[in-house]
Amino acid sequence: MKPVIYFTVAVDADPKRTGLDADDDYLMRKYDTTIGLIKRHIDGKGAVCVHTSPQYRERFFQPPFIEFWETWTHEGGELVLHPEEDAYPAPETALRNEPYYNDIVHMESVINDKVSYMKRKKLPFAAFRGGFFGLTDDIVKVLKKVGIKVDLSCAPGIVRPERAADWSNAPASGYYLSKESYRQSDDKPGKGAIFEIPLGWDGQGIDINKNYLFHERSTYKRMCNVWEVILARSRKNDCPQFVNFLCHTYSMRNTRLRKQCESILGYMRDHNGIPVTTTEAKKIYDELFLS
Repeated sequence: MKPVIYFTVAVDADPKRTGLDADDDYLMRKYDTTIGLIKRHIDGKGAVCVHTSPQYRERFFQPPFIEFWETWTHEGGELVLHPEEDAYPAPETALRNEPYYNDIVHMESVINDKVSYMKRKKLPFAAFRGGFFGLTDDIVKVLKKVGIKVDLSCAPGIVRPERAADWSNAPASGYYLSKESYRQSDDKPGKGAIFEIPLGWDGQGIDINKNYLFHERSTYKRMCNVWEVILARSRKNDCPQFVNFLCHTYSMRNTRLRKQCESILGYMRDHNGIPVTTTEAKKIYDELFLS
């Protein structure tokens, strides 16, 4: 079988590096630049993260952002629920010792509220992505209840207890989360099981600046090297790989980083990569391995 990598582009739309008080027009220009790039280079096969946090609980669910999400989804794009509970704290929550992701009462309330709101707007979330790669088994149970079918939180090998992130021994390619642990694969997933699409990883270290398909934290050459290792994994295992590539809207008006993103997306497409939405990735996996 020809080696192939099905890759999903996860676009993190946090207001990071724009200044906490950046106005809506400034942020929207970054959004527009990002979406234009995604449309030109990978046929719009992107999943955009919708930010919520104690500091910005409602901002990105109101105009002008809600209209942006409507246009994006009507054109075939996907939305990802992305709570950044600890990265953007409110003054009264800034000194917490425990990550919010370990507070399942809090997390269930946030997830239920935002999923319900977007369903009423006919803008359902296709996936979930934890802040700083955070996830817990309790959060997985909540995601099942609200009908989210795909997760993009996994960064194989990364362990950050302060962010409720533990991906030790997690698979490097797409898999269904086991009932026993979100880090384990279930070969016979039950109804409502969640499909995980991990961040692309070379398996040779856990340096976020070197070993992953993390656009802003890496370089074009390093990401090409990661890609080639994933491609070799597909060839060796005679099995397609399912991974995600992470980029952020905050970098898209930086000429060097924007050009780097365009270059690596082109490289991936030209080297046995097929861009897919999260929904398409899950469907292809099911047809290949569960039929």
